Amino acid sequence: MSTTMLSSLSDKERVIQELKDFYVPYRKSLKLPSDATFGLEIEFKMPDYNWKYRSNFSCQDIAAMTFMEEHNYNGIWDVCPEENDHIEIVSPILIDESKTWKDLHNILNNIKENGAYYSGKCGAHVHIGMHLLGKDEESWLNFFKIWNIFEDVIFKFTNGETYNRRFNFQDSSKSVRTCFDNLITKYNISNSAKKTLVLNKKYCVNINQCTLDMIIKHSNKFRSGVENTIEFRSPNGTLNEVI
Repeated sequence: MSTTMLSSLSDKERVIQELKDFYVPYRKSLKLPSDATFGLEIEFKMPDYNWKYRSNFSCQDIAAMTFMEEHNYNGIWDVCPEENDHIEIVSPILIDESKTWKDLHNILNNIKENGAYYSGKCGAHVHIGMHLLGKDEESWLNFFKIWNIFEDVIFKFTNGETYNRRFNFQDSSKSVRTCFDNLITKYNISNSAKKTLVLNKKYCVNINQCTLDMIIKHSNKFRSGVENTIEFRSPNGTLNEVI
């Protein structure tokens, strides 16, 4: 906190001032359960990474990786091409340990030092291991209900350090409240023989995906294991390690 004389402010002004003064430290742990796994997708733009550069390569994956190597990227996470001349860094499966947050800090600082920036269209997708909800249908239904209640709050929170959602939010991050309402309703009115959400196969639940089928067969060319995740697509892109 700063040394602002809070006693001279109204209650509303005091709260606003405290929020402005508050500093969120970068942590070595988020105190997550030991069995919690997750993954991160970091999207960004780099000067001179465009169609002209990419036209020199027959494989766009190689183009993105080569470009980052030329710009001193020394991270251990995968580099992939993304739409509209963006680049994406994709983590392996992570756990809440000091190495995870050290690697993230180093990678973000490395790419920022070499010109990476948030374009206003980038996402910061987060994958969570689906095993945390498992195959218990009541857990899934509770998750859908909780999401429905707090979706607006979640969207506001995942705007990160920006006030508004990114320009292309609706392209791949639409509200899923109606879809979850439909899933809950269908589950409740179906007979016992059909009361199932088919969670015993490799499925990915794409949160904020622009589709009404939230429980879908999913493949991802970037890495194995992603098909057993819940993907949250609402967060705006960011290169701030604290966010």
